[in-house]
Amino acid sequence: MTTDDDTGLVASGRPAQDPPRGLPDVVELMRRNAQRIAEEGTGRVFAEIPSYARAGVPRDSLVQSVLQHTARAADALMACQSPRPEEIHDVRIATDRARRGVPVEDMLHAIRLVLGILRDHFIEWAFSLRLEPRLILEGTRILWDVTDVVTRRYATSHREEELEIARHDERQRIEFLRALVSGSLSSAELHLRAAVFGLPLDGSYVAFRARPRPDVELTELSRATTAWTNTMHRHTFFAPLGSDIAGVSTHAPSLRDLATIGVGHPSDLHGITNSFRMASRALEVGVAFGQLGVVSLESLSLRMAVASEHDVGDLMVRRYIEPLVEEGEFGKVLEQSVRAYLEADLNTEGAARALVVHPNTLRHRLHRFEAQTGADLSSSVDRMEVWWALERRIWGCTTGTAVTGGPSPVPD
Repeated sequence: MTTDDDTGLVASGRPAQDPPRGLPDVVELMRRNAQRIAEEGTGRVFAEIPSYARAGVPRDSLVQSVLQHTARAADALMACQSPRPEEIHDVRIATDRARRGVPVEDMLHAIRLVLGILRDHFIEWAFSLRLEPRLILEGTRILWDVTDVVTRRYATSHREEELEIARHDERQRIEFLRALVSGSLSSAELHLRAAVFGLPLDGSYVAFRARPRPDVELTELSRATTAWTNTMHRHTFFAPLGSDIAGVSTHAPSLRDLATIGVGHPSDLHGITNSFRMASRALEVGVAFGQLGVVSLESLSLRMAVASEHDVGDLMVRRYIEPLVEEGEFGKVLEQSVRAYLEADLNTEGAARALVVHPNTLRHRLHRFEAQTGADLSSSVDRMEVWWALERRIWGCTTGTAVTGGPSPVPD
């Protein structure tokens, strides 16, 4: 392997161990002017990247950061090779920027800006010292490599710190939520921590607990809740709770059809425990009946009793569903037909349209149901009992709870 006498580089293109002639003089100028470069770079960063001032980044900290980058670039030029990412051990600057809330893209912009200034000075000094063009090109390439390596390493550290901050914040939120809804906070603790999370103590809140539908991730539901809070400007606090999102808000959150959202009665923060208990109960019943959107004790009405009065429910199923077993597959059709009839408020034509059958066909099915079960669908009491039996069947199928009865409901 031979060496090019003009450039001091190995003929293969790889840098020699010793710096090419003339390059140490440029590096010496770089080191001698490091403070001036740092002041220039610091001024440009504060002028062009507003987040640095908003985040309260100290000027001295930024000056030291530029000096660090300058020293790293000078070392790379003297070694005729750029550093590897694993060789950059001191990433405290990146960690500090993340903790102060400087966005990662702004931090990387600042690094590129500062090293761009350094690169411009290198080219200026190299020409003034009449360095060989190949040396200038190689030195510029090394400085570009330094920029790439530093930005990659700092970006990784910044994002790792952001993740750690997010995990810490989430732990704090979950801890506060659990203590709030369990009623385990003292009055003094409640005052302090509610203020930290922006919840006025004199406000009226509803507790809520939301469970995403099966095809929706919890993270998507969390983002939707955040978006709703920001759009509606509500006082809202929430955090993950197992596979749900739970919290308190001045208004029940509207999350389209992403989730079933159980809400409790309005209360101040001191009495939110009971509101959360009702929200959790409403959620479980709402999910069991396949409902999406906001559900409450009021909206679920008798379905709350259907889900809790097991003996009554099983009796209704035995009376009005079990007899349909003898009809086999036709029993499922009868069950579906009676359900459509009740949901259409006893409107035979409307129910027939929903089932896509002739009204006379539906009337025949209703008569068969009455004959098989002994029900009288003209009786309001019997209709209520039949409705109870049908709802109990849905609850049993959805929750996987064994209930007495015949065929499973026909899917819509």
